Order: sequence, then structure tokens, then C-alpha cells
Amino acid sequence: MRPENHYKTSSYISGMKQSLIISICFFVLLLAISSCREDFALDEPFLGALDADELLLIGDSYASGYSADGWSLQSQSSSAAAQLASQLESAGAELDFRQAALPAGNGSGQLYVIGNDTITACLDYWQMDRTSADPNWNVNVSAAGPFNDLSAPFLPLSNLADSSVGDLAYLERILNAGEEGLPYKEFLQGRVEALSPSFFMLWMGLDEVLYYAKSGGGYLDNYSTTTPPLANLIWSDVSAPMSKNEFLAEYEAILSVLLQNNDGSGCLITLPDAILFPYFTYSNAHFHKLDEQNQLIDSLFWSTAIADSCVKNSPIWIQKSTSSGIDTVLASTEDLILLSAFDKVGEVNAAGLAYGLSANYPLLNAHVLDEEEKEDCRDAISDYNAQIESLAEEFSLPLIDMSSFFDESVRNGTYYEGIKTGSDHLTGGIFGTDGIYPHPRGQAIIANRMAESLNSHFNAGIPLIQPNDLEAVLFP
Repeated sequence: MRPENHYKTSSYISGMKQSLIISICFFVLLLAISSCREDFALDEPFLGALDADELLLIGDSYASGYSADGWSLQSQSSSAAAQLASQLESAGAELDFRQAALPAGNGSGQLYVIGNDTITACLDYWQMDRTSADPNWNVNVSAAGPFNDLSAPFLPLSNLADSSVGDLAYLERILNAGEEGLPYKEFLQGRVEALSPSFFMLWMGLDEVLYYAKSGGGYLDNYSTTTPPLANLIWSDVSAPMSKNEFLAEYEAILSVLLQNNDGSGCLITLPDAILFPYFTYSNAHFHKLDEQNQLIDSLFWSTAIADSCVKNSPIWIQKSTSSGIDTVLASTEDLILLSAFDKVGEVNAAGLAYGLSANYPLLNAHVLDEEEKEDCRDAISDYNAQIESLAEEFSLPLIDMSSFFDESVRNGTYYEGIKTGSDHLTGGIFGTDGIYPHPRGQAIIANRMAESLNSHFNAGIPLIQPNDLEAVLFP
């Protein structure tokens, strides 16, 4: 081959290589653009395999939106389920999530912060007041049904087993004429048949423990609500949480109604450890005492001011139930002083005795969840969750694990969308003024955990809520 031909051939081959490289790069670029478009498409909300066109919620206080020790239209419409329903609609569900809406206004009345006050020079607290209940807040709205949301406050499963629905205070407002004497299961059967749900969510069982825990282990009501339906509630009759077998029987009876009336499409939701809530932990955080080596002392102490210093020098005395009756003992760090007692400790009676600071004037049982009662509550929640998990597995239902979520968010504390969560009262990121139930922002965080679980199980793309858009505790 002549040199000039060799040169021409080499140039041709080189040009071919360059064209091939350009073509490959262009093809890769097209793939990248296509991939980006697919990614953008994936960001569009979608329901995957989830049919949520007719969603049904069955739940108790935590599911209902009860908050700030009361129930109002704002708290009801901000419940986790209501917020989730809105997100399901955004993802394409043809859903009209009907709630038995409370009238606009104060509802049953709720706690709100009015200012900061001082108990002693060493202890201060946020003062609360309650909005007045609207006179017609509990008016019957059954004509607006059928309802997708059958949750209501104060529905312990033991009451559902023993009572007709007319005796269940917060269900009165959705009963049709003649339903008052129905057992709960029969009432539920009729409501489920009327709705024909495509998907159900069952979140019940926590009231069974909360009834007992927030009354100091079943003693007289020390956390008063002024709502008319609860005026005759006899807290002294509150018994310990039902056994796991009793719980299983009542929970499974509700689940059987739900499974019989759709194709078995629904989910179960586990229960949070209520003892993590600020109502049970706030006081102890202030009454704990450390020794000189910063080790926690076994007893709880109250602080007084001495020479411009705060000294935890007054041990706290409590009433405690024992096999031989009610004894007066020193409170240990394992006994929980309820939030309802925080601003009452140290009050002086006519005899000159400071409440809780004398063996002759101890904190009443109703103001304390003692160590044994606390463990009864925790054992019950653990047992109930084990039964819920077992039923989810047996019937191949997805499980939304609220137990782990509250462990992460409250026990350990974390940040969620820039919101610090934990067990702090008022500033814990989840809980409202009562120290038990979530405020709207906390409900949004819960709704997002629900959405994440459903997305994972149904390969869906339910959009998440921006919790900071929702209201938390308002300070003056």
C-alpha cells in the first residue's frame, strides 16, 4: 500500500471511531434523559395496588383526633386518618372521607396555655385553662352518614364487650333511632354493610390501657373533663387492663366483622407505649435527684430554694396499694407522678402539711402510677401488640407499626422534617397540652408514618405531609 493510501485509510478509521463515540455518548444521554423523565413520573402520586376509594377507620381516642383533653372540629379534622385520607385523594383515590363532623367552635372544650407560673423559686410550669364547651357540640349527626370514620374517644375494648352503644358516650352522636341498645359488634356490622369499604384501618386497644393509667391505676378521676357525656363516668370502677386472651377475643370480634364485609383488604395498627407520654414522665424528670457522683438516687425529691440555690431536699411521699391495703411510702424513681399532680405537690393544707412532702399528707393513689401499675400497663400493651401482629400474619394483612415509631420518636427522640420529637411536655413535637394526645402537627407526623407503611406494602406513592404546615402548641 502506498503511504498516502495508508494515511487516508487511517484517517477514515479514526473518523469512524469518533462518530461511533459521539453516537454512543448521544445514546447514553438519551437514556439519562429518559431515566430522569421516569424519575419525574415516579414523583407523581399514585396508589399502586391500594384501593382506597372507600376507606373505613375503626379506632378509639388516639385515632379520633381527641386532643388537648377534648374534641373539636379542628382536632377531629386534623386526625392522622383525616390527613392521610387527604393524601390518598392526592394520590388518585376517589375518596370522600366522611367524618361525623363536630360543629365549628370549641367542641367539648380543650386545654390551652395561658401563661407561665412559678410553683416555687425552683419550679415553674405552664398554666392551662379550658375553653368552654359548645352547648350543641354533641348534637346527633347520624343523618350525614354513612361515615368513613367510626373512631371515637374513650372506647376501651372491655366496655365494648359489656355495654350497648348507647352507653358509649362519644358514639351517641352518630346513632340512628333504635340503635341505642345494640351491642357494639352488631352496630359495627350495620355500619360496615352500609359503607362497603374497599380498605379498612383498625387502630384500637390503647384506651384499654389509658383508662387505667391516667386515673392512677383505676382510682378517682384526677384528670377531669367537663364534657356532659362523661359527667357520670365512675373512674373508681376502672379495672386493670384486660388480659391478652380477653383482648384477643374482643379485637378479633371486630376484625371478623371487617373481614366479612370486604375482600380482606385492610391493615392493622400496633399500639404505642403510653407510659412514654409526657403525662406520665414530665413530673419525674423534674423530681429526679442525683448524688454527688451524678448517679440517680432511688427516691424522688422536691426542690426548695436555700441561699439562692435550688436543692432537691424534700422526699416525696405517696399512697401505694399493697396486698395488705394502702400504704404510705417514699416515691421511688420507678413510680410515676402524673402530670395532673405536678403543680399540686407542695400545696399546704389547713394543718400546715405540704401535699406529698409528708408521710401524713402523701400524694393520693389517683396522682401516682406506681411501679407495679406501670408494669401492668406496659405488659398489657406488649401483649396486645403481640396479638395484633399475630392476627396480621394470620390474615395476611399489612401492619403499621406505631409501637416502633413511638419508641423512635418519643423514647429515643429524633428529628422529623426539622421537628425535634421527644417526651417533653408542650415542646416534644408530637403531644398537645394534655401530655397524652397529639396536636395537629403530631398527627401529621403519624399520618406520614402510615403513608410510608402503605407505600412500602402496596408499592404506592402516597405523598407525605409537611408537618410544619400544621399547628402545634400555641404559647401566649
